[in-house]
Amino acid sequence: MIDTLFGNSFHLSNGRVIQLLPRKIICDADAFIQIPEKLKTLAPGKPLALVMDPRTRRAAGEKILSILNETQNAVHPIILGSDTTEEPRCDEQHLRYLQHQIDSQHFLIAIGSGVINDLCKWLASLREQPYICCATAASMNGYASANVAVTRGAVKELIHGRPPELIFAQPDILASAPANMTTAGVGDLLAKEVSTLDWLLNHYLFGDELVEESIAWSNRAAQLLFSHYHNLPQRTGAVAKLFYALLITGAAMTLAGTSSPASGAEHLFSHTLDMLAIRDHRHHDLHGRQVGIGTILTARLWQYILSLNPSKIRITPIPELDLHAFWGTLTPNIRKHYEAKRPRLVQAQKLLNPARWEAIRQKLIPYAPDTSRILRILKHVGGAWRFEHIGINEDLAAQVIIHAHQMRSRFTCLDLAYILGITPQELIQIVIPPNHT
Repeated sequence: MIDTLFGNSFHLSNGRVIQLLPRKIICDADAFIQIPEKLKTLAPGKPLALVMDPRTRRAAGEKILSILNETQNAVHPIILGSDTTEEPRCDEQHLRYLQHQIDSQHFLIAIGSGVINDLCKWLASLREQPYICCATAASMNGYASANVAVTRGAVKELIHGRPPELIFAQPDILASAPANMTTAGVGDLLAKEVSTLDWLLNHYLFGDELVEESIAWSNRAAQLLFSHYHNLPQRTGAVAKLFYALLITGAAMTLAGTSSPASGAEHLFSHTLDMLAIRDHRHHDLHGRQVGIGTILTARLWQYILSLNPSKIRITPIPELDLHAFWGTLTPNIRKHYEAKRPRLVQAQKLLNPARWEAIRQKLIPYAPDTSRILRILKHVGGAWRFEHIGINEDLAAQVIIHAHQMRSRFTCLDLAYILGITPQELIQIVIPPNHT
């Protein structure tokens, strides 16, 4: 399945033609040994900059260093978390640090997962240079995507980037990653169960472009998870299948030209938790573990919305919630994103009426999420499915659900709920029912 996807040209149903990167995924027991041979073509004679953190250095970096030290290339290891911060972030501070440490003559090699790959993708894209990634965990879907998740002014944003030329991974190393990283990958992948609905909503309501090939590949990724989650997180083969599914989801985003196939309201929940933690100088959990909780909450919301009798809905303006009371010092940056969404909110109020909503609802019902299956999978793999699993309480979760729609211009089910007349108090009761545990 992977070989028919990466490195091939796709003539999409919307008329676009895209050459899908990475050119090749090398995932086998001796993947890292193959790096020098590939570098003969990609970076002949160039100095190599290996970017990692202390954990990924132990997991794979030392092994890759020993392999590359036998080549003719000069090798320059950069350990993020030793000279900068203990928890590297994909932000402008770390980007500047890498720009200072790595000149444009170096060929970039990312050794790690989310933050490390995103930082290298960001720098390589700015310099319009290729890079390669050596994956250390099946923890997120961004390896093969053309997106970079960055933090600017403590606000999470998504910018365009060029995927790596090649991705190397060894199943034994993926399987030996901490279990919470593997379960984070499961949470990130399960987001597709609700993000597809947000994408379809924007298509049917506003006419946003929908790429059928992207939906088809996202469905294949989900089926890989459904077929193999029973053996997670322990079995090496199952972790490799999860890794493939995450790569496919990343490719689906690239095919779509947007993160919509894999990211909707459930990701806003996680991003908001990240931003509040950065603002308050405290720790937050792994992205995918938070996304898993967000997926449960938004799946409940979608189930409720799709059950609404058209004759009972009342189209109302989005409530004017006090931005500063929730976002505090983040308010100026949040306001920019929210103001950018206002025209779409006004448009939605004009376009929606009981008859129009019923027509859209009927098209969305076949994609209704199965909340019980989402919960079953997260419980089975040992993932996060209760608020305390990610270090938050019910009160904070409720406030995040009420305000998360404000942090990005994308229209999601959180906006739709308000427009259909659901109040903030009702929203909390829907997504956090009394017997939710």
